[in-house]
Amino acid sequence: MERRIFVDVETPNFANDRICGIALWVMEGRNVIHAINQKIDPEAPFDARFVALHGIDAKAVAFEPNFAEFWPHIEPLIDGALWVAHHALFDLSVIQRTLQAYHIESAVFPYICTLNHARRILPDLDRFTLPAICHHFGIELSHPHDPFNDLAACNAIYRSFESCAETAFKPIEIAFVLPQNLKDSKEGASLVLLIDELLGWIDGFLTEYRTDEGNMKIWLDPQKAYGIETLSWPKSPRLKPVTDHMRHILWEHSPLTRQSGILLKEWLYRLKRECTLQPCSLTSYRGFLIGLISHPTVTENLLHNIRSWLEQYRLPYEANRDLFLPIIPLLACGEPIADETQKALKTAWLQELERVDRLFEGLKSPKNGAER
Repeated sequence: MERRIFVDVETPNFANDRICGIALWVMEGRNVIHAINQKIDPEAPFDARFVALHGIDAKAVAFEPNFAEFWPHIEPLIDGALWVAHHALFDLSVIQRTLQAYHIESAVFPYICTLNHARRILPDLDRFTLPAICHHFGIELSHPHDPFNDLAACNAIYRSFESCAETAFKPIEIAFVLPQNLKDSKEGASLVLLIDELLGWIDGFLTEYRTDEGNMKIWLDPQKAYGIETLSWPKSPRLKPVTDHMRHILWEHSPLTRQSGILLKEWLYRLKRECTLQPCSLTSYRGFLIGLISHPTVTENLLHNIRSWLEQYRLPYEANRDLFLPIIPLLACGEPIADETQKALKTAWLQELERVDRLFEGLKSPKNGAER
């Protein structure tokens, strides 16, 4: 029986590399076999804006364990589990960064995100907060930001998606959060090479559409097939959760058709983005700022997209990443963005664009003065 872990974390400040509270439901089928709601001493300062959101402060965690002391209690529960959360990339990335901060071996987390799934199948919703999606499905959410209430709501949303045949969760919706040191290693590079070859194989196969036995199963055969020597799958134990899921998904979508090929390519491109922290040039960063400023209003969806973008890219050393940290409590509060806040954000982005333009001017030289 598949084990699922519903998770919600609270952080003490903008750094997102410490946890001050974590709630977990470990489920098998529809049964909760472990329910954990634990305050954590983050051994880091608390920001008053975060305390106002979740109510956890230094006094509340004075006699609580730090994360290194807490982790051994849940580590045995996560093997082979599928994680589920609303904006899972945030919760699981915080766990990864906290593990890294305490020099604990990081895990690979396969996950399903109810927020991302809602965006795909409920595009007409104005907002995609937990309360908004609960309202859409008629799910009661009596105490937002109460850990177990949020987990119960996320579980109810997950089951609502499952119950709709046309929007049922499929393995292709699974993504991964990889440890940062894995992304920057030879192991991560070997996974990207495999993904690139898979993408090319799908394109090459679909140039002559057919549905006979010469299909995707050939790729998974370790022997030669039709004169093709397939790439070796990475053998790193840390990559095993990823490669196991990849094999499962490829088998599930065999025989390969044009439709399943398109779905597989979309999934592989998403997985590739997860596997590497893409470098971002100063030119791209400037274009990103111009795009933000061009929006007539600052919406919740825009802020979510900003955070997703920041989590995918390594910004150039000149970029001011701290400029975007204040959006985090705005996302957590689930309220419309006030006019004065929108104005302040736009002003800050304009000032950052001016700063970047000055950097470009400083980088110019007689040799490359026309370049950007």
